[in-house]
Amino acid sequence: AGQLLGYTGASSSGYQHLHFEIRNSPPYDPYSAWQRDCINPLKVLPYTSAHPLDITLIHLDDSQPSNPLVAVNISTLRMDVNRVEVVLYDVAGAEVVQPGRSPSPDSFGY
Repeated sequence: AGQLLGYTGASSSGYQHLHFEIRNSPPYDPYSAWQRDCINPLKVLPYTSAHPLDITLIHLDDSQPSNPLVAVNISTLRMDVNRVEVVLYDVAGAEVVQPGRSPSPDSFGY
């Protein structure tokens, strides 16, 4: 057997589930709860998949630079992909902050 990793429980979702996250938090915040510190386990655990992941840019509407619209198509037979994030940058290389996303969620600017 091994170490206990956690307990399952029902939250507002109403069904039993377990959140398991691998984090790379900064030394000054070892118990970080920030989503930004989460690491995709497929980047650090041994994994092979015979199914490719194909992401295609379908449309980019930047007529309103402060609120660009992006459409992508994702095609795969893989069952381990649950989200694709699109981050936009302006010509100077600065992130175009989207609603609900902050580049500096804490006072450390991290």
